[in-house]
Amino acid sequence: MIKYEDILNQPVECVRKIALTFEMKIPTDLENRIESLKIRPYNSQKWRRLSDNDLLIAETILLNELKQFGYETVNQTFYHIDMNTAFKHNMNDMWQRVPQKLKYVFGNIVSP
Repeated sequence: MIKYEDILNQPVECVRKIALTFEMKIPTDLENRIESLKIRPYNSQKWRRLSDNDLLIAETILLNELKQFGYETVNQTFYHIDMNTAFKHNMNDMWQRVPQKLKYVFGNIVSP
């Protein structure tokens, strides 16, 4: 498993691992391509800039995933959100962010 923090701290190694897993060609200038993305390791703490209410909402919606991947939560009490609402928020986030990030990273770094 590769975590977000792994990508921020060891981007070249993570991209190599992903590319090898999916049998993608790794370009000879991989390091230069990744360096051009200007990945900032301190982004792993970006969540600390959220307001208390926004953090509570995010933790409520992502609680299962946070637990699954070993992340601790700041809050001990969460909103009651029904599964349909949580699913809608998760899918909306994935629909918007994941393809955009993958296209950007892999479009600029590796090719199939």
